[in-house]
Amino acid sequence: MDLVQLRDDRRAVALLDYFKAPPDQRDNLVAIDEHGTILWRSKLPTTHPTDAFTEMEVLDEGISAFSWSGHRVLIDPQTGVTLDDEFTK
Repeated sequence: MDLVQLRDDRRAVALLDYFKAPPDQRDNLVAIDEHGTILWRSKLPTTHPTDAFTEMEVLDEGISAFSWSGHRVLIDPQTGVTLDDEFTK
């Protein structure tokens, strides 16, 4: 659905189509290297089976991503760890 190259030019963040993923693999925000290898897969803010990331943006402070459940999370681009989680609905 979206692909953004990170500033180091060797990695990119991809937002995968959550409608095509199996229900147990909805963690659809991943970082990949230049070979297409998945480096990390970001955890969703809820465990609800229909939750998935719907959009993302690379900012100076990290990756901002919105989930179907109404959360905005800030993700560390190096590790994929959630730095901040805010419910916005």
